[in-house]
Amino acid sequence: LTVWDLTNADSPGTKFQASAIGTPFGTTMSWIGGERVMAEGFAGSQVLFSLKHNMSLWSYRFDMDAVRENSSGRRVREIIDQHLVYAATVESGGQRGLAVGAVKLPGPKVDEADAAFDPESLVIIKPGAAVKLDVNAGEHTERIRTALTGKIQSNGWVLSDSAPNVLTATMGQAEQRTITYHRRGLGGQSAGEESVTVSPFYSTLILKVGDKQAWYGGTSTGPPPVIFLREGQTAQGEVDKWQHPNPGFFDNVTIPAKIMDPGKRGGLGSTEVTNRGLIPN
Repeated sequence: LTVWDLTNADSPGTKFQASAIGTPFGTTMSWIGGERVMAEGFAGSQVLFSLKHNMSLWSYRFDMDAVRENSSGRRVREIIDQHLVYAATVESGGQRGLAVGAVKLPGPKVDEADAAFDPESLVIIKPGAAVKLDVNAGEHTERIRTALTGKIQSNGWVLSDSAPNVLTATMGQAEQRTITYHRRGLGGQSAGEESVTVSPFYSTLILKVGDKQAWYGGTSTGPPPVIFLREGQTAQGEVDKWQHPNPGFFDNVTIPAKIMDPGKRGGLGSTEVTNRGLIPN
């Protein structure tokens, strides 16, 4: 997560390791005060991320009465001026209706929990920790081992072949599959189809503490959703330009020196959003 100060044209942006709210898809984020961000999570949930602690602070889940987004484009939940405004159904005496809630965020217990906890208590890997490095990348193995050894040392971790904490780097190629492009001619008219075969290359980096995955980084190649062809070019030829291994990922990846307990990815607690307001668990 990168935050820019728009009042300063020269601001380089401040980066935060926010993997707990990371997603490969577009998501909505809203400011909750000056140092907290609310992000859309899995299945419509919300996660409150603390810039001060660089971690997820609290999670929010909508109960069965909360109205969900649908294809009609209705706005059924919104964050406005640190208030969550949302629609929920209500039932009374056999009659069913619709209510609109407007509740102040972050809600009960959150500020108290934030003030009372020690962020270091959630850290399971930090400078001084012993880490084993395992690299499986074919011809690129030694290059990647050298790059990651430098990052481990920069983090203040200690390389040890007997450590229970294992950082595993892997490069490979996925199974071949076929995709089909639909040709468009002048004016957008259909001009047939062309199928291509792809075998994406992937680079992954996983840190495990015992049998638990504590941190993950990765990338993969893939065909673009749209390609433009000149005379004499083929779809397969253009797609092949995207199919190549990426050992440079390991040179550029940022591994945080402190790794939080993955069991706390959702934060210190959770709140249920209901037609009766915010109910902390």
